[in-house]
Amino acid sequence: MSKQITLTIPDAIYSRAQQLARSNRRDVADILAESISLEVKQESHSHLSAIDLTIERESSAFLKMHSDLLSKYVGEYVAIYQGELVDSDFDFAILYARIEQKYPDSFFLIRQVADKPEPIYHFRSPRFAEE
Repeated sequence: MSKQITLTIPDAIYSRAQQLARSNRRDVADILAESISLEVKQESHSHLSAIDLTIERESSAFLKMHSDLLSKYVGEYVAIYQGELVDSDFDFAILYARIEQKYPDSFFLIRQVADKPEPIYHFRSPRFAEE
């Protein structure tokens, strides 16, 4: 579905779009629409990478603090926000509610302090035998 609009753009951008359209034997409107579409895709990917960086920062902070956390908070859940320990509790739900109230709409990491900083997951997998 398309919508026809009137758009005012700088001369330099229009000239560049005309050049691209001529060299690719395409319509100027198609070139401009494609450029806008590509820009929107890049913004959504940069947003994803920002989230990934935030997760990495909080996880890294937890790993760096692990030995100190182990001596004071073993068995408790700890909340890491912007690389800092901000709260702890033995009850995950209570801690989550407190942190969500303090830092609404923000990413924070909640992990349980255990002997090993990274949990190890074991998955059982069915095996199919030939008859």
